[in-house]
Amino acid sequence: MTPMRDITDLDDIERVLAEQRFETARRMCLARLPNAVEGVRVPLLKLLHVAYRRLGDLDACRRTLERIQPGSIEEQIETLVLLGEDYRLLASDGAYRQSA
Repeated sequence: MTPMRDITDLDDIERVLAEQRFETARRMCLARLPNAVEGVRVPLLKLLHVAYRRLGDLDACRRTLERIQPGSIEEQIETLVLLGEDYRLLASDGAYRQSA
């Protein structure tokens, strides 16, 4: 019988991201979010953000970052920087600029 994984262990999601299996990583993050404990929720949301960014879903990236409740000023700054990077990617997309 396979032992239950510790829900605080995010190494498997990081490995899947490193293997460029972004849809799998997205699904793994979404499956764990409902049961995420304090201290794991923010790192899990950041991994979900990475998966969405690599999938090119910038709207989902923004929504994911909005779900983060920063516990410190450093986390708040990091979240704002990530949001700024997402907006830069969105603005650099030629299709977006042409449709505006």
